Amino acid sequence: MKTETLTCDRCGKSATTGEEKDKLGLGNIDLGFRTEYFYPSQTTAVYADHAEWHKQWCRACRKELGILEEELRKQPDAPVPTLEDMVREIVRSEVPLANYH
Repeated sequence: MKTETLTCDRCGKSATTGEEKDKLGLGNIDLGFRTEYFYPSQTTAVYADHAEWHKQWCRACRKELGILEEELRKQPDAPVPTLEDMVREIVRSEVPLANYH
């Protein structure tokens, strides 16, 4: 009989049973970049991975760093400033108040 053990790559917590795995809540963390290479004579692209970092972190580690998906979805989106708001902010930062009497 095989036993699958899931382990957080950051803190080392592990889980073997279904309940423990649900509680651990591993999630993928991917950092890095990709470079695409196109060959002029062909229409296909070749993808080459460079400096990519793939880890699986538990729910507690992701929450500690503020990157837990459930928490991010709960946060309201920041309102988009209007053009007038942006102009006011630029004027306030560029024109000193001493010029106004």
